Amino acid sequence: MNLSLLIGALVGFVLAVAPGPVGVTVLKAGLRGDRRGGTLISLGASVLDCFYSLIAMLTASVFFSSLQTLFVNHPVVIFIFQVACGAAMIMYGVYQFRSSSKPTNVSVPSSSSLRTIISNLQKNGPFLFGVGIALANIANPTFLPSLTSTAMLVQHSSLVDSTLTDSILYSIGFGIGNFGWLYALLRVVSHYKERFSPSMTVTIHRLAGATMIGAGALLGYRVLLFTKWTELLRFVFAV
Repeated sequence: MNLSLLIGALVGFVLAVAPGPVGVTVLKAGLRGDRRGGTLISLGASVLDCFYSLIAMLTASVFFSSLQTLFVNHPVVIFIFQVACGAAMIMYGVYQFRSSSKPTNVSVPSSSSLRTIISNLQKNGPFLFGVGIALANIANPTFLPSLTSTAMLVQHSSLVDSTLTDSILYSIGFGIGNFGWLYALLRVVSHYKERFSPSMTVTIHRLAGATMIGAGALLGYRVLLFTKWTELLRFVFAV
């Protein structure tokens, strides 16, 4: 199996755990016992997330080639970049952990045109409804930038090459991982819907937040461990 596909699946799975409109919609389908509808909603959202991920990977590839030259000539830049990525992951994890106690509803963007599109898609079946909910992510100004930041981090860590083939495989894996979490959530909720409580949702979301905090902390540890401090300090004081 290509590592790009596997890395994409892992990233897509972890990021899908975060509370959001798609997850809540699938959760409600599970509580109704509507496995078919929930599966099609998950599939529709995951297909669109593949395209989102591909856009992020291709955008990151453009920046990454320029950043590589910058990092070689200015080692302090790579240090700041790595610290910023780790801090962003920890902050996102803390936000997710703290917001897990708040009820999450399916929200439709205030844009009337986007709301109309989603409404029309909903009338044409659960698959297109899933596409419509994922389409609503465009209204979130931090959505694509956060995906691009994740893609840049994956490429910079040499986990995935910045070639077109690897970007496509990563994006397909991202969609598979996204669907994997949503489908697993659907099956668990539909099977245990009589015993399912809001506290279980909170626990799941807190686990996702803790995972992101741990990933950010691990990145910070790797930065401290592998940074060439002598060269970095020499460059800083030379400036």
